[in-house]
Amino acid sequence: ILNLRKSLYAAEKKIDKLSSEVEELKTKHDSLDKIRAEGKQQFTAVMERISTIQKAVDEIHSAVHKIGEIAKTQL
Repeated sequence: ILNLRKSLYAAEKKIDKLSSEVEELKTKHDSLDKIRAEGKQQFTAVMERISTIQKAVDEIHSAVHKIGEIAKTQL
């Protein structure tokens, strides 16, 4: 019976330790999920800015091309 009590006590301690580890891992997981979501939002914002800049560059390119064509006809 004494050995059973020792084994039970050891098992309960192990359960407590593992339960604590599970809680720590859940907390870390939640933190990482939050960081991932924030990173995804930032990535989306950057991609939208890049798209806006690309459209502006395309418009500038088109305007410069048209100015070049007009300049050719004026010569």
